This record gives sequence, structure tokens and C-alpha cells, in this order.
Amino acid sequence: MAGVNLVGKLTKEATEFVVARAGTWGHDEWEVFCAQACEAGIELNDSNREALGNLLEAVRYFYQLNPTPTAAAKKKEAPCRKAAAKKSVSK
Repeated sequence: MAGVNLVGKLTKEATEFVVARAGTWGHDEWEVFCAQACEAGIELNDSNREALGNLLEAVRYFYQLNPTPTAAAKKKEAPCRKAAAKKSVSK
């Protein structure tokens, strides 16, 4: 269960990091993010540092799709949920 909490904490921190910087940051800021992950319990080896960078890039990708959700964007979410529900019923 502790692993789930760590994953949730990292994804929350990554999201906050990307949103606070409007999807743009430098190497020094990334180093600070890595240090925060280390404080949360992540060993900072090469593989984990690469994975943390990939996590930030994935969050940035979705952030850049729609950095400021609008009412119109929220309305567009509903058809996706309905389509997913229909697919699961038709199986």
C-alpha cells in the first residue's frame, strides 16, 4: 500500500510542478523536482531520474492539450465517458 501512496504523491507533485510553471522549466528546476522525489523516498539513480523526467514530460503533454480547462472543454468530456460506457456494455 505504501507504493500506491508514493505513486499518488509523485504524480500530484509532477502535476503541480508542470502547472505552476505553465509547462516550461529549466534544468535547475528539474533538479529541485528530483530532490523532492528523493525526499519522498525515491532513490536518485540514473533510471529513476530518467523516469522522473518522463513523468514530467507526460504531464506536460496532457497539460499542453488544454492548460486552462473551460466550460466548453468540460462539456466535451461527457461524450468520451458515454462512449467508453457503451463499449464496455457491448462486449
